[in-house]
Amino acid sequence: MSGIKSSKGTWSHSTLLQAHYRKPLDFTADAINAAATGWKGLNAALGLGNSYAETLNWPECKPLPQEVIQPAHSSTLEQCSEIRQHFIDALDDDLNSSGAIAVLFDLARPLRSLANRLERGDTKAIQETAQLNLLPRWQLLVELANVLGLEAEKAAQPAPEGNNGVDEKHIQLAIAARQEAKAARDFAKADRIRDELLAQGIELIVVKLPSDLLIF
Repeated sequence: MSGIKSSKGTWSHSTLLQAHYRKPLDFTADAINAAATGWKGLNAALGLGNSYAETLNWPECKPLPQEVIQPAHSSTLEQCSEIRQHFIDALDDDLNSSGAIAVLFDLARPLRSLANRLERGDTKAIQETAQLNLLPRWQLLVELANVLGLEAEKAAQPAPEGNNGVDEKHIQLAIAARQEAKAARDFAKADRIRDELLAQGIELIVVKLPSDLLIF
């Protein structure tokens, strides 16, 4: 199985966080698909204030110091304070990242729903948002996700005219060539292929399983 670079804030990052560091990771196809779906929803919630700030009349989100939980007064609602404490308690419990990211998913649920409605052009969502006061909830989500190194992915830029973007066939051939080089113990060639892909913004992550080798 193959895949493309996983930069900060991508589904692979969130997948790793969903497992406790003392427990093995589940890299089955079903688990990977579920993780990708989960990240898609979380990413939509994280990007809500950036994509629809003007529509919702929300202030622009300023960059936060990475891996720092802001003072409690940054979200004044009592509910947000409780959520923040649940997040802190999870990380204090033997660095329970799976518990912490579960807090993020709960926090993101109404925000993800709003993002989906706005994407469909549902104008009623704007009026309902004003009543629900979701801005503090979104600000808290961005803050806590930042602690785990998660942030909304930037929207992909259109490929230049005449360029279809990433050449998937080229990537597959390069991966196959790298595997052949490693099998032949030509590690210099394998490293060269890896570096060439990395120069194109494509990072290969190799995970060795008990009975197989999975590249995703």
